[in-house]
Amino acid sequence: MIRKNLIYLVLVCFLFLQLSEPVLAVQDANSINQQIKKARSEYYEGNFEQAQQTILSLLKNPALNKDQQFEALIVLAEIRHALNDEPGARKIIRRILEIRPDYNPSIKEEPPSFVALVHDEHQKMPKKHATFYQQKKWWFISGAAVVGVVSVILFSGNKNKAKTKPLPNPPNWPE
Repeated sequence: MIRKNLIYLVLVCFLFLQLSEPVLAVQDANSINQQIKKARSEYYEGNFEQAQQTILSLLKNPALNKDQQFEALIVLAEIRHALNDEPGARKIIRRILEIRPDYNPSIKEEPPSFVALVHDEHQKMPKKHATFYQQKKWWFISGAAVVGVVSVILFSGNKNKAKTKPLPNPPNWPE
């Protein structure tokens, strides 16, 4: 009886943990988004140091996903730019562009000087050339070579079919 109750207790605890994990994750994501909004409002109010501390503590959170990290880094770059720390802002913008290379803010979203800074960093980023395996012509040439080799092997066949003898029959089973 005690063993049966213990099994039920373990099952209930397991189900509780499995079902509560998504709820906790959503709460954590909402908390992170709230902190980003808080830091952005502190930035708009001119409390740059406080906003920066909020973002820096947030960036240490292991539950931060790529989108949240992206948003937090944008706020941090805006703060560094507002504090006239252009090298720091550029460094953060490079991290932003590593996460999302297509990031291109508009003047409606960001101040023109910040947009110019991002555009300048876009220009400075090295262009990534396609590697050998990413170039379509090499895939085509390699595929054609494989098809050619396989067809030669298959169609060359054994031309000495007359010389081959079939295997002898197996011996009879003992009676």
